Amino acid sequence: MRVYLIFLACCLSLFGYAQQTDIDLINKAIEVKKNVAMNKPYRKFSFFDDERNISSKDIAGKVTFINFWYASCAPCMGELEALDKLYDTFSNNPNFKFISFTFEENEKILEIKNKYNIRFPITSISDAECDRLNYYLGFPVNIILNDSGVVKYINPGASLDKQRNIAYFRKALYPIIVEELNKLKPIPIKQSQITQL
Repeated sequence: MRVYLIFLACCLSLFGYAQQTDIDLINKAIEVKKNVAMNKPYRKFSFFDDERNISSKDIAGKVTFINFWYASCAPCMGELEALDKLYDTFSNNPNFKFISFTFEENEKILEIKNKYNIRFPITSISDAECDRLNYYLGFPVNIILNDSGVVKYINPGASLDKQRNIAYFRKALYPIIVEELNKLKPIPIKQSQITQL
């Protein structure tokens, strides 16, 4: 019996080691993919959906936040409120662009927007284009580009806890966006705008 317990303990520790090794390999693969993107120009794109054209030209000169998600991805759904708050915080700044890509059909997008009271625009593209543009990092993925279209932040994954996602966005993402926006020249205010303030 004692030999059996020792054998079982050894097997369990090896199993735990194997799991940790798998996690380490996955994390290394993610870091390699992130390094392919970081501090390099973002990939070119051009799409037309039912509402508008969206392309790399739309982000020229703007600090851009790009999100990738799909409906049956629990972490994707977990960060929707954080995304909406980020959109509300920065969308009035003319130097900021918010893009959300999914491979979901328009009916599913509308269902999700209604269910979660989403205000940010969402564009449906193919799953192959989602993979190409999110550097094959899976879902969800968030990317921040500076005004030159260079990747300044890229990270896959999210928590299932909505409040944790909101806190993470405020702590990690907002400062990057603010820093990049502050590097831009202020937009001149016209005299007619002053009287409206």
